[in-house]
Amino acid sequence: MIQDVWPLFTSRTVMLEKRIPGASEDNTLSVLHDPNQVLHLSPLVLKVIQDCKDRSWFTMIEFLPLFGGLISTLNIFRCWYVQTEEGYDSEVRALLGTRLNAQMRAQREVDGKEVVVKEKVVIRALFFLMPFIQKTMTQAHVDAMDALAAKLTERMHQVQSSTAEYLMIQDFWPLFLTRTVTLEKGIQGCTQNNALSILHDPEQVFQLSPLVYKIDHDGSWYTLTERLPLFGSYSTTNVYRCQYTKVEEGYDCDVRASLGTRLDVQMRACGEGKDVVVKEKVVVKALFFLMPYIISTMTKAHVESSDSLAARLTQKIDPAAIS
Repeated sequence: MIQDVWPLFTSRTVMLEKRIPGASEDNTLSVLHDPNQVLHLSPLVLKVIQDCKDRSWFTMIEFLPLFGGLISTLNIFRCWYVQTEEGYDSEVRALLGTRLNAQMRAQREVDGKEVVVKEKVVIRALFFLMPFIQKTMTQAHVDAMDALAAKLTERMHQVQSSTAEYLMIQDFWPLFLTRTVTLEKGIQGCTQNNALSILHDPEQVFQLSPLVYKIDHDGSWYTLTERLPLFGSYSTTNVYRCQYTKVEEGYDCDVRASLGTRLDVQMRACGEGKDVVVKEKVVVKALFFLMPYIISTMTKAHVESSDSLAARLTQKIDPAAIS
């Protein structure tokens, strides 16, 4: 209603563009399609709280600089986020009727050598606040685009370095062996959709492992920290990278660990009606002298993960549904 008091309110449109050489469209969208990553790109944002009932709404707390940054004040506002094919749309609702409608899109150039990220922001605010809002918002969004570019560039370097190291160390054949492990778990009274509600959530999937105790998220890549058992009560910390890809009936995982160790995992939930079978195929490639330990530890952990999945799904089942 406050915005009906024209001409106190004015509108301005800001267009921004950032070229990111070497970035892939998929990696760029993996960030833009994750609202928590997107909203934390801003240098002003201190905290992001997702609404429990409507997950498309966020409450954001930021520090606004005043008088050239000599002092600052807290600003709390609501932000609506919706994913689109090439990026996202957002709507900010702030104090005194201020509205920002943003459209962010990522497109690969025809030559395929860079991604162009374009943003259009329509601002509507009280006329005497417009200069400050437009200047502050523009600078924050420019900084956010720079942060996006830096994140993608760092990710490219990490993947290139990891891939180069992996390819180099695995050239020493026949030091490396390949083994395949297949596992299967039947879950009675569980529908495929119930199973996929967990298998399509990477955070829940990784938390099923009895070894993993820390999960860091970076787009489609995750850095997992786990505690590996050694001798008796002794254990060691193992940190590795994992790329998670959702597929129709489950997920695929590409695990890259130290010393060239690699695991390619395929997890599928199959079945109709009240019963589902969860099938897993793991192809392990590792140094020959590590292979027995890796197979033993990995198999035990994955069996326990399947048991945890079954237990979690069984808890959701109404006993009357099984009869």
